Order: sequence, then C-alpha cells, then structure tokens
Amino acid sequence: MASDPRTKRSAHAVVVVALEVDVGSSWGGECSMDQVYKQAVEEAEGRVRNMIEEDNKRRGRRDVRIHSTPKATAVVAEREVP
Repeated sequence: MASDPRTKRSAHAVVVVALEVDVGSSWGGECSMDQVYKQAVEEAEGRVRNMIEEDNKRRGRRDVRIHSTPKATAVVAEREVP
C-alpha cells in the first residue's frame, strides 16, 4: 500500500497473551484436588495482579488487565510407603 504524503496514518493495537505461572508450591496427600487447584489459581492470580498493578503505577496508566479465567494443571505423584 503506497503512502500518500498528504495523509497522516495512525494505528492502535491490543494484544492478548497467555501466561504460565509456576506457583512453586506443593501440597501434601491430605489436601483435596479442589484445594490444590483453588490455592494454585489464587497464588498465580495474586502474583500476576501485583505485577500488573506495579507496572500500571510506574507508568501512570491502567492499560493492562487480566481477561480470562485461569486454568490450573496439577501433577500428582504417588509413591509406595514402606
């Protein structure tokens, strides 16, 4: 597309990204999977919200937000107890 020197062009873009957050926590065998998922999501959301809030304050803008519902994946390991 050729640009006409008499025309001013501007653009605006919004990008949606997915993040993966390793919460680094572990849960014992007495915890239900519901508890694991709930706590993992809360921890990840808290970390991401804090990063966004700090960035928004630093730049004086509120243009970064969370759009989707988090999805948690858990890895469960079992071992035989002697």
